[in-house]
Amino acid sequence: MDSAVVDRLPRIDGARCVHVAAAVASCRACADVCPRGAWQVDEEGVSLTPESCDGCGLCAAACPQGVIAHTHTPAKRREGRERVAFAACANTGLRNGRDGVDGVMPCLGVLTVADLAGLYRAGVRRFYATREGCATCPTGSNTPARLEKTMADLNHLLTRRGLEPMRLVNRSRAPWQALLTFDTEPDGGPALGRRALFRMTARRVSEVVDTAGAALQPAAPHPQPPGRTLPPPAPGVAAAGIPWPWVPVIDAAACDGCAACARICPTGAIRVDEAASAFRLSAPDCTGCRLCADVCHTNAVLLERLAPQRQDAVPLARARCTACGVTEWRVPPAGGAPDKTAPDTPADDGLCRVCRTTRRTRTLFQVLE
Repeated sequence: MDSAVVDRLPRIDGARCVHVAAAVASCRACADVCPRGAWQVDEEGVSLTPESCDGCGLCAAACPQGVIAHTHTPAKRREGRERVAFAACANTGLRNGRDGVDGVMPCLGVLTVADLAGLYRAGVRRFYATREGCATCPTGSNTPARLEKTMADLNHLLTRRGLEPMRLVNRSRAPWQALLTFDTEPDGGPALGRRALFRMTARRVSEVVDTAGAALQPAAPHPQPPGRTLPPPAPGVAAAGIPWPWVPVIDAAACDGCAACARICPTGAIRVDEAASAFRLSAPDCTGCRLCADVCHTNAVLLERLAPQRQDAVPLARARCTACGVTEWRVPPAGGAPDKTAPDTPADDGLCRVCRTTRRTRTLFQVLE
């Protein structure tokens, strides 16, 4: 394969793909967002046509599990005492490393809520962007709205936490470049105080060497769920009402306790708490991959977006099958025993899910003479 093609391809960790975890996975994020049709998702799995990939990185931004990664990053600078970020699309003609320019990427649509939240936690409150020719760009004419939408999502999450929003400032190419190269300076990160320096020098030599050695090894990215990248709420803001990027919800009336969602969730956003006999739900850990909803045969699981977590536990109870004797989890009916006289209420036959599904008595017969 041509080295130029290899250089522009994204980094891929296929083991984390939801289609590897379950054949019923419905995710098509990479294929749906790719402007060149380089990604295909079909009954045979997920595939990439390298020659069709232009390295724009939109697939990486869309992938909920961080299977795809790119190297496009904004430039962090200081404007006086404030930290700011700069990003430009390649359609402007700007190039990284030329005339002091940095932060140029194929498309500004590659930036996610997690990317912007990371900048926010680093102290960035103003984001300068420049782009040109989006309507005729082969990456897609709808890309200008993506950064605005992502920034709006982040600011919704921030303001509901009682925090200052991040400001998006759009500039044309020349003012953007002048501001970057002449009116700001490189961000050297937080100053290291004497106390922190003492702690660093007091560390074991072997620990420092191990850390330095690890930094030299190219490691596969393991991104956090977007909810884990957000800053904590301001003092006095109730944690119960703050929204999250994704929120898993279980309809207890429809759930039969099979726990398929908990077994397949790759981040522990839904898990079984054996000690408490309950499903535990954690919105900060949800990536929105939809595996939980895909494997739920009763359609009891749904995902809410940019909403508060209104459910953190669903009670479970142990029950023994009267036919095969297996013990399984079941969701107890709310308010006590169900009204079996109601037409829509399923009868409690005491069978486990397998025995009920396979109709265990269907092969029995009687010979009459």
